[in-house]
Amino acid sequence: MGALGDVWVQLAISAEMGETEWRGFANGNPSVCGSHLTALEQVAAQRGLSPRLGMIHVVMECPRFAGPTRSKLWIPELVTPLSQVIDRRLAGD
Repeated sequence: MGALGDVWVQLAISAEMGETEWRGFANGNPSVCGSHLTALEQVAAQRGLSPRLGMIHVVMECPRFAGPTRSKLWIPELVTPLSQVIDRRLAGD
């Protein structure tokens, strides 16, 4: 788990490689896509990782969702700093 300001990040990536199933959650709501999943997928691609399962959960006080179903977290300015946090976690920092 890591933190980015008022955003808490939980991350899990399987050690087994293969076709990736990405899962995301924002404040406990399942996400079909969004800024947090974009960041995770970008970092995995940059590191040449293709895990069988990659999951990310972000918890924040004021999430912005792209619709009423809360299935897409939409905070584009979060992608770069979140990618940096994910990269540091995968590096073991």
